[in-house]
Amino acid sequence: MANLENAVSENVVVENNVDEIPENNVSVTNCGDTLDYVATGSQRVDLTGMPEKFSGHFFKRWQQRMKIWLITKGLLSVIMTVCPPVVESDPKSLERQALWRERDEIAKGMILLGLSNMLFDVYCTLHGTAKDLWDELDKKYNTEDHGLEKYIVSKFLRFDMKEGKSVLEQTQEFELILHSLREADMELPEKFKVMAVIEKFPKSWKDFGMTLKHKMKKITWKSLMLSITVEEEHKKAGYIAPVEFQPKAHVMTGGKQAHNSKNKQSPSFKPIKAKLKREKYGYMTKRNRVSQYMTKNKLCLTYD
Repeated sequence: MANLENAVSENVVVENNVDEIPENNVSVTNCGDTLDYVATGSQRVDLTGMPEKFSGHFFKRWQQRMKIWLITKGLLSVIMTVCPPVVESDPKSLERQALWRERDEIAKGMILLGLSNMLFDVYCTLHGTAKDLWDELDKKYNTEDHGLEKYIVSKFLRFDMKEGKSVLEQTQEFELILHSLREADMELPEKFKVMAVIEKFPKSWKDFGMTLKHKMKKITWKSLMLSITVEEEHKKAGYIAPVEFQPKAHVMTGGKQAHNSKNKQSPSFKPIKAKLKREKYGYMTKRNRVSQYMTKNKLCLTYD
């Protein structure tokens, strides 16, 4: 990470004429409601790509994103180090200290801008360096995340889908809980997550859930979401599955007939077939009239 910071920090333009740098001279340029950049003295930092504001929850996620963003601006080293001392024997030590203080002011301003309005009001009056502010946030909210983890697990276990509400929307809500578990270093296997969603289906979706569990060899999260979307559209349109796709009950009968060869045709079909042909062609109503129509073609027509 240090190498990445050094590589990116070369792109930050900083003037070396530190004698002209006024202390705590931080200016913010606005473009409507959006901040364009922050400048102090001779250094200017673009605010493009700044992470979403931290509101008090999921501190680890915000902390990692803010670190990456500070690296791209060449400012991460400021929150990792202390102010360099002035050495009388080194005439450039005063210049290095002034440069560090300038970058420290910018880094502190960046961290404050990354907080919600409520937290900004709390920490904007904090005296000290950017490192002091960073450590204070870490001390308070990194420990609170552990209590939040217990709440997320409880929410995961108690989540249940309700009738009358879109199953797709409820699945997306459940996906946010799974995302929170992943942020808390509690990643679950994909198949477990899929089966958990199926088990939480409302009562009217239980048959569909059984179909997914028994007919899909390998269920992925993507295929599950697609199946839910299609099924929900069908339900809205009043779609009824074709007969061949509907569940069927298979009745097994005992006796000798159950052990007949597959190639043998059941005797019960022959009378039905003969009856249909008698009604269709108007002959063979009585067995004693067969001799009147004993021609080759008529026999083939009757029994083929």
